[in-house]
Amino acid sequence: LLYCVRAEVLWHLGRHEEALRAYDQASGLDPSNPRFHANRGNFFRDRSRPEEALEAYNRAIELDPSNPRFHNKRGMILREDLGRPEEALDAFDRALGLDPHNAWVNANRAGALLDLERLDEALRVCDRAIEID
Repeated sequence: LLYCVRAEVLWHLGRHEEALRAYDQASGLDPSNPRFHANRGNFFRDRSRPEEALEAYNRAIELDPSNPRFHNKRGMILREDLGRPEEALDAFDRALGLDPHNAWVNANRAGALLDLERLDEALRVCDRAIEID
């Protein structure tokens, strides 16, 4: 955990390569901890390295498929960074299967539906997100 915190501090200091090494150290000490992989995914996404971010989130999901945040973040990477809304929609659906009352996941799902020009459905999902929040 301390390597993860150290990595986050280094990241915010702009010392990105050192931060990546600290994330690698953290995941090497406990490769079965999905949070370490998710943190690496956040790092890569922030550094505009979406393929590596997606790979890190895929690993986090392998280790903890019941975490809706991991599926939601995966969907965000697919939609916003990689332009793959159909795959993103699947990720958002998985997240909602685990946490159906999450307004933000519903909003992200509505965005993917908008990208796919499924406008009536996007509006219904948007209204659902507003209803929840």
